[in-house]
Formats: sequence, C-alpha cells, structure tokens
Amino acid sequence: MMEPLCVRLRAARLAAAAIVLIGVSQAGAQTSAVDPPKTGAAAAAEPKIEVVVVGPKTATVGDDVSFAIVITNRSDKPVAGLLVTDRFSRGLEHAASPTQVERDIDKIDAGRSVPLRITLRVTQPGELSHTVSVYSDGKVLASARADVKALGKSETAASEKTAPTTTPMVKPEPKPEAKPEQKPEPKPEAKPEPKPEAKPEAKAETKPAPATEPKGEAKPEAKPVMPESSRLPKEGPAAVTAPGEAKGHEPGQVAPEASEVPDLGPPLVDNLAELKQLHPEFPVWIDRKGCRVVMVGAVCARQVPLELLVCPLGSKEHESVLVVPVKPSLVHIGLLALGVEPGHPVQYQPKYVPASGPEIEVTLIWKDEKGTRKTARGQDWVRNVKTKQAMEHPWVFAGSDWIDNPYTKRKEYRADVEGYLICVSNFPGALLDLPVASSADDSELLFDAFTERIPHKGTPVTIVLAPKKPPAAAGAAEPKEPPKKEAPPAK
Repeated sequence: MMEPLCVRLRAARLAAAAIVLIGVSQAGAQTSAVDPPKTGAAAAAEPKIEVVVVGPKTATVGDDVSFAIVITNRSDKPVAGLLVTDRFSRGLEHAASPTQVERDIDKIDAGRSVPLRITLRVTQPGELSHTVSVYSDGKVLASARADVKALGKSETAASEKTAPTTTPMVKPEPKPEAKPEQKPEPKPEAKPEPKPEAKPEAKAETKPAPATEPKGEAKPEAKPVMPESSRLPKEGPAAVTAPGEAKGHEPGQVAPEASEVPDLGPPLVDNLAELKQLHPEFPVWIDRKGCRVVMVGAVCARQVPLELLVCPLGSKEHESVLVVPVKPSLVHIGLLALGVEPGHPVQYQPKYVPASGPEIEVTLIWKDEKGTRKTARGQDWVRNVKTKQAMEHPWVFAGSDWIDNPYTKRKEYRADVEGYLICVSNFPGALLDLPVASSADDSELLFDAFTERIPHKGTPVTIVLAPKKPPAAAGAAEPKEPPKKEAPPAK
C-alpha cells in the first residue's frame, strides 16, 4: 500500500515541475519574440554620433582662441536635423553670445564627418571649459569638452622672464667647441662701453619721453572704454545681483570695449540717407521722415523656449531669437524722438494689469544664402506652443521703468540692467511687451522659436520698429475728414 502512494506523490511532483518548466519556457518564448523588435527600434531611433573638440591648452587674457570640432556619424544610415550647441564657461566669450552658440547641421551621411570651428575671446584668467553637444529632437546624442587654462598678463610676463634663462645656456656651448683661445680681445672693448655710452643714453631718453607721452598717448588711451552712459549690460541681472563676478569693471556697470561690438554691416533698408545714428558706437538709427527706429543684430538661437524676441548683447541670448549690441534706453530715446509716448509696463500688485502703450510694428529684414533680401513680421518668428501657428499678438511700447542700483548708488533704466528689449513674456522691465498675460515660468511658456522660419545662426538681421499709428499721420488725418462732408453738394 505504501509503494503506490509514494509513486503517486512522485508523479504529482514531476507533473508540477513540468507545469512550471512549461510556463517558464512559454514566458521565455514570449519575451524572446517581443524583445528583438524593441531593441531594433531603439537602435534605429538613436543614431551613433561622435564629437571631438580640440583646442589650445593655455591662453592669455585678451587672446582669441580657436577650437576645431569634428562631428562624425557612426551609424549605417544618414542622420538629419541635428542641432549643435557650444557652451563655454565665464571667461570665454563669442561675438554673438557670451554663454552659448548654436548651429544646425542639415544632414550627415553614414560614416561621414562634418568639421566645424569656433573662435572665442579669453576675458578672464582661470580654468575655462568649452563643451560641444549634439541634439536630435531635444535629446543629447553626443557631447565633448575641451579645457583651456587662461593666464593673466602678469603671469605671462613672469613666464617670459623665466623662459630666457634656459635659452642662453645653449648659446655658450658653441664657443668652447670653436676653441679659439685668441678671442679674449672683446674684454677691453667691454670696459670703455659702460663709461661713455651709459651717460648720454640716459639723458637722451628722458628728455623726449615726457614731451610725446602726454600729448599723443594720453588721449587715445581713454577711447577704448566707452563712457558710462553708453555701456551695455554684460550679465543682465547678474550685473546687479552678483557684481563681484564682473572682474575689471565697476559693479553693475560692465562695459564692453568698442572692439567688442560686432560689425554687422549697414541696415538693410531703403533711404539710408534719412537715417541718423543715435550713438556713434552702436548700430541704432532714427528715421524721422519714415517714422521708424532701425537696429542691426544677429540670430543668436533658433530652438529655444522664448521669453524675448530681441535682447541686448550679453543678457538673455539663451532665451531670445535675436541679439543686438544696443542699449534699450537708446531705443526708448529713438521712439520718444518720433513723438511716441510710452504706456506702462505690466503690473502684478495689487492685481495683474497687462502692459499698455502704442502698438509698435516689428519688421525683420535679412539676406538668405543666395543674397536675396527677405522680410518678415516679428510675430512670424514666434510660434504659439498650443496652436503651432505664428504669434497673433502685437507689441506695445510699455517703456520699462527705473530702479535703484544698490551697487552704483544711482537710478538706472531697468531694461538696460535686466536686458528686456522686445519680450514675449511679461516683465516689468520690458521696453516692448505683449498687452496680454504671458507667463515667464519655464513650465508655462506660451511661445517658442518658429525654427523653420528663422535663418541660420549668426545671420545679420535688420530690425525696424515703426508705430502702427505715427503721431504725424494721425494729426494729418483729421483735416482730411471735413472735405468728405462737402462732397455731396458738389454733385
């Protein structure tokens, strides 16, 4: 009786084990059947991109350093629609942006490489870095970094003094090799040299030096640094909140030299003779006859969540489409000269009040790769995140306001300090703003760049600001109405 029971138990255990093994094998078969397509799709969705960045290891403050970049497609298929960003730490600057530069690569064939190059200016000593990243549909495919040690002028001068100590040790070696022992004759020549020559040389050098230095050299030394009234904010809000970071300039008044204002060429408008430049150092003009303010800038970003359409140089390039080397206060002065009075900026306390003021039409003019002139409205380069269409709202002359700078101890034009020139998000310091509620929160931004309509990074763009209803035209329209009423009796 016991043996059949044991046999039954063993049979039951074997059956249970078989069921388990069958379930595991089926599960393995299912996973093996499903997994391969996933890995294949993932491999197809993520092309293999390689980035190499090569640059100098050391540099001196004031030097222009060049970095060579090579982007290679290691995939077996071509890759299209890549965005390349160059990010560099404080101390390295580009003519178009102090923090980041972007460029597009239309296509890289399989196994091919695309060489790029960028030149940056060294502005302060320290361990500096330059990082290059390649994006596709917002995802980072590859990244590489190059470091450079920037030396101050005092450090390079010290290194130059120590360097010659090694070079003269090579020169005395050929003298004993020649073995001419009869050449001790220069010894008596060295004795008379210090006596007659040292005295007259000191007298001749001291007399002409004071006569030429104060007259010719003292004046041009003051020219490279522009006066305080024409200084551009290099760091936007950081110029007020973190003045210690702005080395070499007064807190809150970080000023570029005249050579730091890029040459973007003449404005692409007709009737250039009617333009009057508002400041000799900056590309901004007023046309009284045409009732317009004209600026020249460049494309600084094409794929970014937007807070501005136009920002001043060294402020908001990471969230703006265009950058101009122009202070917003100069634009304000130009609009006032046209007879346009500002409204008021946005208010949040005690309740929200949108910005108001005269409507300003923003026109963008540039040349394509073939040299053909192109024109677009400012709204055409701004896309509504929800509708995917061009922005429909106009800009109004809000006029910014004034703030007390705790570091300079004086009132300053807020848009100059914070860098808000033509905004698509509401800011109390905006010169031109939208008359509707537009959040500045990154998670609630209403607009982004209309990338397909924006030309390549660095393209010079002329920006024309014209009141929708010019004051002169509005006054001229009133006397034309009475004659219309007198027309019926003439019939």
